Amino acid sequence: MDRFHVLCLFILSTVSICIVNGCMCDFSRRPDKVCMADFVLKAKILREDLDFGEYGDFPIQKNYTVLYKKRGIFKGSRLLGSGNTAVIQTSGTPWNCGTTFELNKKYLISGFESDGSFFTNICQWNPEYNTVLSTRRREIRKTCRDQSGLRENDI
Repeated sequence: MDRFHVLCLFILSTVSICIVNGCMCDFSRRPDKVCMADFVLKAKILREDLDFGEYGDFPIQKNYTVLYKKRGIFKGSRLLGSGNTAVIQTSGTPWNCGTTFELNKKYLISGFESDGSFFTNICQWNPEYNTVLSTRRREIRKTCRDQSGLRENDI
C-alpha cells in the first residue's frame, strides 16, 4: 500500500506543478520552431503597451510596436505587407507564456499570425539579433526555404 500512496502523491504533485506553471512548450528543435512559425523577422523594439484589462494588477497582454526592413524579413513577407512597422502581441505574464523584449534592442522574432494580428511567446525562438551568428542566420533562411518549397521572395 505504501508504494501506491507514493505513486499517487507523485502523480498529484506533477499535475499540480503543470497547472500552477500554466505555460508549457513543446520540445521542438530551434530550426523546426523557426520553420513552423508564420513569420520570422529582424526587428527593433520601438514601444511597449501594456493592457491591464479590468482587474489592473498584472498586464493581461503586451503589445510591442516593432520596426523592420524588408531585407530583415526571414519568413512571412506576404503577411507583413508593405509597411515597415508591426504590432506583435504576447501574453502579459511569463506564466501565461508571455515574452519580454527590451526597448531599442533588435531581436530575431518568430511567431504566428491570426486574423491579421501577430503573436509570439516564450515557446518561440526570439533571441537578441546580435547573439545570432551570421552563419546561423543564413542557415535559417535556407532551411525555411528548402522545407517550405517557397521561393526566396516568399520567405
